[in-house]
Amino acid sequence: LDFTNIKDSIAFIISNKLSFDDLSSDDINNNIKEAFSDKNIILSLERDINAIVFKDPACNYFFQPLLFFKGFQSIQSYRVANYWYDKKLALSLYIQSKVSEIFNVDIHPNCKIGSGIMIDHASGVVIGETAEVGDNCSVFHGVTLGGIGSKKGKRHPRVGTNTLLSANSIASADAYGILNLYNVS
Repeated sequence: LDFTNIKDSIAFIISNKLSFDDLSSDDINNNIKEAFSDKNIILSLERDINAIVFKDPACNYFFQPLLFFKGFQSIQSYRVANYWYDKKLALSLYIQSKVSEIFNVDIHPNCKIGSGIMIDHASGVVIGETAEVGDNCSVFHGVTLGGIGSKKGKRHPRVGTNTLLSANSIASADAYGILNLYNVS
């Protein structure tokens, strides 16, 4: 294995965390590497690391998010699942499911998330299928971007750029598409 580049390093880390008896580490590693061959995903990954190092006073080194931060690992797993959503839906949903089990972070692979994202502490984060999160956003633990109702179509909130969603915030879009924000702390 070659760990001289970010693509191979993150693919190895994520595939080892997500592989179980139902899908081998090699199978998932190859699919992750293919997703990370997309230059936009790598650019987003780099912006995510930079955002964490810049915003999180507990992060002193660029390798920390890659190796130890489940928020970073879960957003990179989302990026892989999003890449495969239209091509291999079962793999995409498998990744979402395993990330939810392992990291306690549930990000639907069809939502839209920008770059420069910091998900700090990450536990209990839920981002629904039609949610949108702009660039340079910070999301803390317990945040839910949920939908209301059972209608198909746009039913989750849109979060603009440079937004901070504090711990235990809940955002939903109502039947009229109006964003509602709550803080349950």
